[in-house]
Amino acid sequence: MESSGMWYNIYECLSKRHLDERLSNPAKTRAIASAKIKTDKIDAVKLADLLRGGYIAECYIPTTALIHHEFETQRSNLNIKLANVVVDQLKWSVKEYAYVIRH
Repeated sequence: MESSGMWYNIYECLSKRHLDERLSNPAKTRAIASAKIKTDKIDAVKLADLLRGGYIAECYIPTTALIHHEFETQRSNLNIKLANVVVDQLKWSVKEYAYVIRH
């Protein structure tokens, strides 16, 4: 499969079925990138041909624990950013309220 935003869900599904899964690096797979017609079906056939010939540029696949840790870190960072936005909005509201009361 080609590395994209949703590759992990497909990878996890294939792993549970004990299938041989490979992750292709799309930046280094020129046969697909240079194609004039791009569909998932055509891309899958090209990837299969490249894999059979041993010409596929594979990506590193981190361990499941590392992936879950990364997801948790991203979620935590998102929560921190959201909290900062809320605090900033509250500070702005307090300043505006104080201004209205004074005038």
